[in-house]
Formats: sequence, structure tokens, C-alpha cells
Amino acid sequence: MNLESLISEYGYLAIFIGTFFEGESIMILGGFFAQRGYLDMPWIYFYGFLGTYISESFFYYLGRTRGADFIKRKPNWKRKSRRVIIMLHRHKYKFIIGHRFVYGMRSITPFIIGASGIKPFAFAVLNAVGSFLWTMILGTAGFFFGRTLESYIKKFDEYQHWVLLSVFGLIFILWLISYGLGRYVARPE
Repeated sequence: MNLESLISEYGYLAIFIGTFFEGESIMILGGFFAQRGYLDMPWIYFYGFLGTYISESFFYYLGRTRGADFIKRKPNWKRKSRRVIIMLHRHKYKFIIGHRFVYGMRSITPFIIGASGIKPFAFAVLNAVGSFLWTMILGTAGFFFGRTLESYIKKFDEYQHWVLLSVFGLIFILWLISYGLGRYVARPE
């Protein structure tokens, strides 16, 4: 199985699963692969929206049912939760729509929103709007990133395996660094 068939066969599943977690990189890669012709943008948007909407809803309902008890057991969430609560009080609906654009806050924010008492219907509507905007912006950015990259690399087809491997490697390294820094910052002194 070559790289093209691997991406074509499992790309949409990877987008759905990847957007359930911190999925910015996955959406950008999805747009990139669509520009290369391996995937179709409408399906990338669909699975990206579905993954992020379900993820946000899951954490919202977890926050609604587990609330403060769960946060007490997570020391690094206490600090982040204060920031989320401040932003939620200042910009309630705008923050619910736009929080997913703040890196590193995507999983805790819907949890705090759920614990804060925001009504489920209001969250569902605002979550749909935010998920749609997030998916469209990042997927489209990936598509145009692919177009720009291709215009700079004349022999992309000859080197695409190395370029794609490098992109995956860079994303993995950045994830390791952010994970390591997150653990370092959260470590009690």
C-alpha cells in the first residue's frame, strides 16, 4: 500500500478522530491533502465538523455532570479554569463560539462551560456555529497552504513522500514539545 492509497482510505477517519482532540493540525493537513487531490474538501469539512462538534459536546456534558469535583482533582486545570471563567463572564457567547481558536484550551473550555450552567440548547447552537467556523477556516487554510507550497516546489511529486514525512514529523515534534512544556509548567514546585 502506497502513501496515496493510505491517505485516500484512512484520511477521513483520521480527520474525524483527530478533530475530536486538538485537531488544528489535522484540519490543515486535510486541506493540504485535498489540494493534492487525495481527499475531497466537502468531506473534510463534514468529518472535521462532526469530530469537533461531538468532542465539544462530550466535554460540555462531562462538565455539566462532573463539574467542580473533577477540576479539584486536576491541578493544572484549576489555573486554566480561572482564565476560562473570566473570559466566559466577559464575552459569554462570543467566547463559546471562538474558544476553539485558543490553542491548548479546547478541551477544558467546554468542560467549564458545562459546569457554569450554560443551557444545553444555547451551547448546542453556539457549538455548531463555532465548529462550523473552525472547520471552514482551518480546512481552507490547509488547502491554500498546499497550493502555496506546491507553487514553490517545482518537483513536488518527486519529493512528496519526504515532504509529507517531514510535515508529520514536525507536527509530532511540536506536539511532544507542547506536551512536555505542559507537564513542566503544571508540575508543582
